[in-house]
Amino acid sequence: MSNIHTLADYRDDFGEHLPFNRGYYESQSSFIQRSKPIDIVQLIFPHFTWFSFVIAVSIIQIIIFIILIAAEPNKLLSPTREVLAYFGANIGEKIKAGEIHRLILPIFLHANFFHVFFNVIFQLRVGFTLEKNYGIPKIILLYFLTGIYGNILSSAVTYCTLKVGASTSGMGLLGIICAELMLLWHVIRHRERVLFNITFFTAISIFYYFTINGQSIDHVGHLGGLLSGIALGVLYNKNMENKPSWYNYIRIISIGVLILLAIVPSIILFTVKRTC
Repeated sequence: MSNIHTLADYRDDFGEHLPFNRGYYESQSSFIQRSKPIDIVQLIFPHFTWFSFVIAVSIIQIIIFIILIAAEPNKLLSPTREVLAYFGANIGEKIKAGEIHRLILPIFLHANFFHVFFNVIFQLRVGFTLEKNYGIPKIILLYFLTGIYGNILSSAVTYCTLKVGASTSGMGLLGIICAELMLLWHVIRHRERVLFNITFFTAISIFYYFTINGQSIDHVGHLGGLLSGIALGVLYNKNMENKPSWYNYIRIISIGVLILLAIVPSIILFTVKRTC
């Protein structure tokens, strides 16, 4: 996950994001050019800044994870199911009973150390660049909306199971990157780099799903977050230059996806009779 780049890294024609631009040199006319030391933080987390929503939400998620472990110590560094349920895990049966807060609180809860670690690293890796490109308010809106979309879909489909994690929102961040890819593919100069990053991310995801945390992955929630993220990403880029000729069609489809993702799972959740 940590090797993902956004399209800003590939569509820039002016060298703004190159590692050695004009500001790195002592003199333009000198034959001996001396570069600054590599900033490791910027290398791992492009456009890192402390004034950031993803920094704030990541710190909150880590603090909550520590508090939940301390509430009922577990040898495996994992909060118990009882603790997670008490603090607002996504449980369809309880949401149907009126506990609507369970659509947003799971974003701040995690099942184990690896769960919170990978989610935080991923959202920091892509989040700073997205905040730079779209502005913090839009990313805050996308982060929570896609998390809610993922949780409502998950609660409707996997009604009786307990689900937690920021990965629904993380998939929303990935969705906006996918939307950029889709809209700008015809003008991207370094497609091989994009394909490499997609392949690398897919390989890491498969490894993660089937080894470290595979049994507790909320695939349905991920799908809801990803689809809503793509749809919002399309709407966010309505003023993008070099839009494809079919943009207006995909914009209408995106609006439809957001409406359907809100209505259909809600109808299923609140009208279909089920017991756990």
